[in-house]
Amino acid sequence: MSEEVLYETLSEILLEKSKPKIMKGSLVLGCVDVSSVDEGQLQILDESLNFKSSQKESKEYVKQMSNFGMKFGIPFPALDPVHNLYVYPTMANFTSYPAKYGKAKNILARVYFLKTDNDTDIRSRSIPAIFGRSSSPAFIDVIQLAMVWNNRRPSFMDEVKIKLPYYVTSSYHILFSFHNINMNKNKEEQDRTLGYAVLPIFANERIIDDSTHVISITKSLVKAYLTNKEQDYVDGPNALKNPQTVLHVSTRLNSSLFSQDKALNDFVKFNHVDIGKNKKLWEELLHVDRREIIKFFPIILNSIFDHMIDQPSKDNQQLAFRTLAKLVDIINTETRSPTTTEKYYYNPHLTAYVEYKLKNSCSSSSDSGPTFNVIIVQWSILLSESGLDPEVRKLADLMIDKYSYFYFQCIIKSMTLHLNDNDLLQAPRDQRLTKSQLSSITNLIEVFGGLVSSERVTRSFNRHLAYFFVELFDVIDRGYVFTLINRYLSHLKEANEMRLSLDLFKVITDYEHYIPLCLPIQTPVDTCESLLIKFWKNHYLSGHLLNIILTISLDKSSNKEERKANRRRAIKVLRNVLFKHEFDPRYQIISDRKLIANLYIPQLRTTVLLLEKIIKTEEKQDWLACFLHILCWADPALIRQWLFMESAQNRWQFLRSLGNCITTFKDKPGILEMSHTVTIWLEYFMRDFHKELHKEENLQHIEILSQYILTLLKIVKDEYYLFYLHLTIRNLFFRFRLHIFRRSTSNFTLDCCFELLSHSYDLSDTLARGSLSLLYSMMKANYFENGEFLRMKLALTVAASKLTTEQIKTLPYICDNFLCYTRADSSPGLDWELHVKDLMGRLYRISVYTLVISDQSYNNELRIDVIKELADECNHSIDLRIKYLQQLAKEHEKHKNFLQVGLCKVTAAGIISKFLKMKMKDECPPLPSQPACYSDIVPNIIYELPVRSMSVIEVLSPGISETGYFSLLDEALEAFQTAQLFELALVVTKILYDYNLSMGRYPKLSDIGVKISNWGKKAATIIQAESRMFSNFYRVGFYGKKFGVDFNQKQYIYCVPPSERLGDLTARLLSDYAAELECEVKTLPNKPVEELVLDPEGHYLQIISVDALMPHRLHQSFKKEFTTFEKQFGTWEFGIQVPYNPDGGPPSDEVERQWKLRTIFSTEKAFPSTQSRYRVIQTRTEIVEPIDSAIDLLSSRIESIKKELGQVPPNTKTLQIVLQGSIMLQVNVGPIGICKVFLSKASDYDAKKISKLRAVLEEFLKKCKFALAFNKSLLSEQPGGLDPQMQAHHNAMTEALEKVMVEATHYISLNQ
Repeated sequence: MSEEVLYETLSEILLEKSKPKIMKGSLVLGCVDVSSVDEGQLQILDESLNFKSSQKESKEYVKQMSNFGMKFGIPFPALDPVHNLYVYPTMANFTSYPAKYGKAKNILARVYFLKTDNDTDIRSRSIPAIFGRSSSPAFIDVIQLAMVWNNRRPSFMDEVKIKLPYYVTSSYHILFSFHNINMNKNKEEQDRTLGYAVLPIFANERIIDDSTHVISITKSLVKAYLTNKEQDYVDGPNALKNPQTVLHVSTRLNSSLFSQDKALNDFVKFNHVDIGKNKKLWEELLHVDRREIIKFFPIILNSIFDHMIDQPSKDNQQLAFRTLAKLVDIINTETRSPTTTEKYYYNPHLTAYVEYKLKNSCSSSSDSGPTFNVIIVQWSILLSESGLDPEVRKLADLMIDKYSYFYFQCIIKSMTLHLNDNDLLQAPRDQRLTKSQLSSITNLIEVFGGLVSSERVTRSFNRHLAYFFVELFDVIDRGYVFTLINRYLSHLKEANEMRLSLDLFKVITDYEHYIPLCLPIQTPVDTCESLLIKFWKNHYLSGHLLNIILTISLDKSSNKEERKANRRRAIKVLRNVLFKHEFDPRYQIISDRKLIANLYIPQLRTTVLLLEKIIKTEEKQDWLACFLHILCWADPALIRQWLFMESAQNRWQFLRSLGNCITTFKDKPGILEMSHTVTIWLEYFMRDFHKELHKEENLQHIEILSQYILTLLKIVKDEYYLFYLHLTIRNLFFRFRLHIFRRSTSNFTLDCCFELLSHSYDLSDTLARGSLSLLYSMMKANYFENGEFLRMKLALTVAASKLTTEQIKTLPYICDNFLCYTRADSSPGLDWELHVKDLMGRLYRISVYTLVISDQSYNNELRIDVIKELADECNHSIDLRIKYLQQLAKEHEKHKNFLQVGLCKVTAAGIISKFLKMKMKDECPPLPSQPACYSDIVPNIIYELPVRSMSVIEVLSPGISETGYFSLLDEALEAFQTAQLFELALVVTKILYDYNLSMGRYPKLSDIGVKISNWGKKAATIIQAESRMFSNFYRVGFYGKKFGVDFNQKQYIYCVPPSERLGDLTARLLSDYAAELECEVKTLPNKPVEELVLDPEGHYLQIISVDALMPHRLHQSFKKEFTTFEKQFGTWEFGIQVPYNPDGGPPSDEVERQWKLRTIFSTEKAFPSTQSRYRVIQTRTEIVEPIDSAIDLLSSRIESIKKELGQVPPNTKTLQIVLQGSIMLQVNVGPIGICKVFLSKASDYDAKKISKLRAVLEEFLKKCKFALAFNKSLLSEQPGGLDPQMQAHHNAMTEALEKVMVEATHYISLNQ
């Protein structure tokens, strides 16, 4: 890798133009030497660093890159020791070189770094401080520039880098020697010296400037040539007598020791002098190049502090302080990254200065005191005078808003150093500072307070002041710090700046010794009104925090959104404080936690008063988290003492707050701790206020209390806690049995039964027995309280139906336990055991059906079948029947079977209407309750509507009503619309129309009429367009022992969505049954099973696509044409046709021998239905003669043409395809072939069939003729296109058919 490539790559990296690349080669990095530095020189060398030279001379590849501080870079203080000089010789002029000294043509230059001028032997005085090139050692004593040939005015491109010593005197200089190279001369003449140029490094007490220097070239050197007057470069005896013989050289210093700025050097030299006599130096200091200020700012700031302390005049100190403030602004502005967006920005350079560089100065000749006192006093003066001068105010506002943290840090650091230097850190806190120093601090805080009223205090300053208070806690008397805090807070309160007060305490509460400062001692509760005030007096910090939260929460001075935001901030502060207490390792003992939580008991009352106003969930979580923490750890006796003194309204609000805790945190981590705390306090509440709860006006709170306990029972599964909760529930039943079983209108009993049944499966045997025992106690309590058992029957039945598959397996075990309890219990009446047995039988049947579902959960059809069987089994319970029908509808909806969804809804509505008719009799509204009213929607409704009379006495859900009936019909309408079955939607709408007409609700009739009109139009449009796809039907045969008695050797008709084709259904059933039977399931070909050889141990499915046959009722209709939906609706017969040869051979291709075998399957119920499959109960076969097959073929072509003619808008492409297949048929036998076979031999066939064939042919020709004319009207004239060809084929076909049809007509007339 060449030197040029390396320089280019590294420079691009420095300029951030490219990312570093991996390149071949090695790079050796070394540390520069750092030696002692003279005190008199300007220095910025970190005293904590102690570098030693560790670099050895090596021939490895050495490069050191320096950043000279490009304009786009961010300046950085010079904290690393650097002292390098870069020399750039640009041009030497030898055009006027005297000829007597020889020619100056091929010029070579050498550069030396020398310490003395007392010897003319250059090599002996040369210092190896020049950085070497790649092929040379790390440091060399001479470097040779690139030689320029045949040019008396050579230009140089080399860079010479010199490592300067840290102590530089005026004798250090750079020497350039120039030589003429002539390779044609002898050895002595080859390298002839032309002259020398000298560049001093340190002259006039200043380091060399960064500029371009023009140096005269002298012929020779003499001793002491730097100071010898005869060694004049221009006019001396050794000069070349021509000012044009010069060297142009540029220099650049990269040093952390020397500045290039004169004003900065003068300011550093100036020390301990009256500022008033040298104001010019201070003014010039602010105009120094800002990069130089940044580079050397630590020494500048220390010098300013020294000057401030040494000045006897307050005015001079103020001048220095204002200069300091301006310099701090310059430092922050120049070093802050433009991308920084931090809200509270701490300049890292300023904070590093305070931590590592700030010195504590204290002058014996001045009474100003240490550094911190001077800062405090001068800051107070500046802020006090800021109202008189706009420029001073601007400076003061900068100090307050942006840089207050820096001055506070300087005060604390200086104060700590002062105490340490004077051995005061071990002294008592109240004796560490003098009265005057404390008075200065108090005065500064008062000045800050005065700024509050003028709205000059910002949040950033307030935060920095809070950290200042926290730091003072560790340094001086804490009681005095309390007075400072109190003074400042009083100003904030007067200005109504409670948000700033909250921000202040947000920082103070982070103090590591915050708890001891709060004095956590027991405080008795006397009255509710003075609760907060008393705690405030005994616990200053925590009481102040709670008072701020209460004040902010009750504040009404600001707008609504601002009040909410302030309230959220306030509670978050308290939440964070309690969170830190919770995990503080110093306070993990329970007694300590109790004392700490007692500090915040007044917050309970604040929460009770304000919780109803809080709507947003996130904020409510914070309030309730604090509420729960205090309830969990505080002394219960103190809280109960407070509750007894509270008003009744606040006590009920406390109860609702407990419920809010449950609803808010039921899905959050830590639910067990929350539940335990809430349960304890619900128990306390029932125990302490049971008399008030029994009052008539407070019965609603029993409902609330029971719902809270029920919610806890639902969400918590911990066994220890549930054992305790069971006791609480028993206590609830014991105290409030009358209300729960007689007056309650909620589902508490039902939900409680479900949870206890669930626990009997999910938990240990001990808790399971406890749950069953509690259930049995509830049953007895209900029986004794009401004298009947219907409520618990319904509750347990519905609860059992809600159990999961695994849970319901325990129902037989539960039934056995209840029967055992009943036999052993002799206290109830004689009919008690009968009631229990009836209930247990019902639960057992439900468990059996549900277990069937669980075993076949992956089989959609069987799931639907069993859900329907469950609905049929629960015919004694209207509520459960409706529930299972709704579940069946959801199951269909999951598979997007919206037709079946609507059928389930209508069936449920019919059951409700029948039930209401039985229950209300003459008072029942005129709802249709007979099966005939719904048969046009649900073909199998006759099997669903019988309702048992015992259902009338059950307690039902609100959905079993007139409103629920119409709600189900509306849902059915929505499902039918989704399925685009507007015919059924119209029938449902007719029911609604008849009802509203009978009730005289004429305004609704108008809306229904609009719906009928719209749906009628949609039905007509969609029927004409034939754009709907209807269900597919398949016959599935099951063969194999593992299929069970209900399926083995049985056939079923499956009704599946139109998107599920034969291959999809086959794959799904094979997968489902293979998983169910845990064996391989194969498919059988479409042949009679008797002809196949089956493995007795194998399992097979035979799946065949079948067509729905038109119901018999349509054959008796006066309509001649039926829609596809009408042909499928209400059918229970399905058929399939296969080619057939009566002789037993293969099917023939000849038309007159194309026999077909039609197989017809009859199901037990009609389709469509709420179920997706029915068993085949009858199978019969029919033989179709060839002439009948021909009639069917022509009929299918006619239907295809009709469909295309009915398209809106017409589709010319598909119309032409159908016409080509009908008129221009070439592959299969067309109409001409059929006529020639059958009509030409009409005497060989039945005259009725010939007549039917002739009629079909006539219809076919008419349709083709009309379709051709219609197609021609749609298309523009296209010579040579398909339309003339089709017309020609049609003419030929018509001519041929007419001849044959004449003969057939004669035959028919003879036979008639």
